[in-house]
Amino acid sequence: MKIPTVLSLFGGISSVSAYYCYGGGHRLSYSVAKFHFTRACEGYSGIAGAFQGWFAPNQEKYACVDLGDNVKLEMWVKNHNPTTGFDLGDTDCTKEFNNIMEYCFYGFGGHNDVAGWYFRIDANEGTC
Repeated sequence: MKIPTVLSLFGGISSVSAYYCYGGGHRLSYSVAKFHFTRACEGYSGIAGAFQGWFAPNQEKYACVDLGDNVKLEMWVKNHNPTTGFDLGDTDCTKEFNNIMEYCFYGFGGHNDVAGWYFRIDANEGTC
């Protein structure tokens, strides 16, 4: 069971953010997490990332990466707006995942809600 730690900070996509940090589970290497969330947000080698493009109202997108040794890295982004779709900026996406990893310094991941968007990164047992 993951116990959240809450940090309320001013920043993010120019709004107040609440960071919920997991207190247990599989520890994420910052460099490994950054490599994967950057690819999911910005794409790589001409391949679109899972979180690039248009998000319909209330749409959630999910990406999962097998890290080996029966550990998977799961990531989610959701547009909380119930009536309007948006294209989340690639660098905004990367920045928000980076913020979670920086503020949740124990390396277990976490999630936050900022400016109508939800971001979550979490390593779990299993495969995608």
